[in-house]
Amino acid sequence: MKEAIEFQLVKGTFNLEEAKEVLFSLLNSKIKYHQQQAFSISERNAGSITYSENRIEELNQAREKVIQFMNQQFEEGNSVQIDGIISIKVMQNHV
Repeated sequence: MKEAIEFQLVKGTFNLEEAKEVLFSLLNSKIKYHQQQAFSISERNAGSITYSENRIEELNQAREKVIQFMNQQFEEGNSVQIDGIISIKVMQNHV
């Protein structure tokens, strides 16, 4: 049995509008996921939402970095290359 797999989620050279669309779509999807997780945990009084709150903050900071980077590239007339590799590793549960 394989212990890990990797696949290329995003690969290519993009103009800035396309790049922003791809990156913001991924970031916004993850933010929405963590918002839904936090809401679900809160509604059920099922534990702490600290992890989701921290991830939302990290993802919002990443989005701001992307905005700043893309604005700089726009001013310089550049396109960008995006390589997004997903790595999935088996984590053994210890009982």
